[in-house]
Amino acid sequence: MNKATLSVSRHAASKQYVRYIGQAVGRDGQPKPKCFYLGDDQAAALAVAARLRGDWAALKASGATVWPTAYLEAFQRGRSELGATVGPLMTGQSVADAVAVSETVADARAAYLAELGQRLAAGQISAAFVRATTQHLSVAFDRLPTPLADRPLRSIGARDIQAAILHWASLPMGKVGNQAKRPTTGEGVGYRWRKNSRPRPKRTAKRISPTYAKHLIKAMRLLLNWCHDSERWDKPRRFEKLFKVKFQVEQREAERFTVDELAKLYAACQSDRHRLWILLGLNCGLDRTGLATLDWSMVKGLDSDQPYIERLRHKSGIYSRHTLWDETAKLLRMTKGTARRGLVCLTERGQPLLQSTITSDRDAVRQAWRYILDRSGVRRLSYGKLRKTGAWMIKVIHGLEASEMYLAHSEPGMNKHYAGRDWDKLATALSVMGEQLRASVQ
Repeated sequence: MNKATLSVSRHAASKQYVRYIGQAVGRDGQPKPKCFYLGDDQAAALAVAARLRGDWAALKASGATVWPTAYLEAFQRGRSELGATVGPLMTGQSVADAVAVSETVADARAAYLAELGQRLAAGQISAAFVRATTQHLSVAFDRLPTPLADRPLRSIGARDIQAAILHWASLPMGKVGNQAKRPTTGEGVGYRWRKNSRPRPKRTAKRISPTYAKHLIKAMRLLLNWCHDSERWDKPRRFEKLFKVKFQVEQREAERFTVDELAKLYAACQSDRHRLWILLGLNCGLDRTGLATLDWSMVKGLDSDQPYIERLRHKSGIYSRHTLWDETAKLLRMTKGTARRGLVCLTERGQPLLQSTITSDRDAVRQAWRYILDRSGVRRLSYGKLRKTGAWMIKVIHGLEASEMYLAHSEPGMNKHYAGRDWDKLATALSVMGEQLRASVQ
């Protein structure tokens, strides 16, 4: 590469010459242009830039899309063996072999997250999944007694994998710490209860929930499977058996609200918007995502005597049909004139209830639900417990089949492919359920 074809820029703040060459994985897991600081000597900076440009061309020829972490770390340390990490090697070793030998678990993780970023941009996966996977992979490999992130990827064997899995599976299971309770009376209620003013929870060392341990182990499996499929690493023979882990989880009755608690929650709502959220959660078995994705095209016959909501559940794609109570239909008619972008439920500012990005997750339902719980003084159960409460009431009224229809669960066996469900049975159960709830409110 002819140095005369290159140019470098002067960075006033650092008093160094800089040059953007190639791409590196950013904090959000997506490829970003990489800026190299090349020192305060222009001639030397041009020479280094020429070398970097050649190495980047060799990397791209080998199929890489970002700079390996090991290369960037070596550049920052100013190692003399920098050129032996990637690029045309003096020993005659190919670029692909050099990258494979020097690639660490952290490098593979960065490449995997970069690919997830591309799938996110194409709309194939959600931002919440990318954000959760990034966090789980960071914990799973970096917070082990012997961290694996800096180990060469090809040196990871069955014993290393098993040790990591057993470490997360053997930690004491339970909720982390004692969460501070919100006050139900006085100045701490509602919007005055701020993050900075509440007492900090006392966390117990090395305690994680069984669900979190499963997430960590699942993230490890996803990454290692991807490394195997992309021919970066070979699976050990016992790979699948290593991930068969049993968790001893205490079986408890599903938590749900009582009828009296439902009456208190409904009375604690200070707007028709929040009352509608509660009614939709009970009437149609909606969780937070179902509430946030409910579209006006799913609401049928709103001006008729028998309005209903039909939809495919976002999680399973199972068809459901819920006959609406008079109270639910009335609030929907009042809301229809203010709807935007086809969504039924919006914030006061007309924004979607759930807004998820790769770096943050804004949940208006969870925030509003906390204030409703504070004002009502009932147990601090999640909004999703409305769905469980409704399923339990329907089961008591009309049996398991009606409860499964209410939850939009898949019907077992092959009959579902030939015959539909008896939605009149669910409509009857919903009618009885509505009468029971009205009696508790009066």
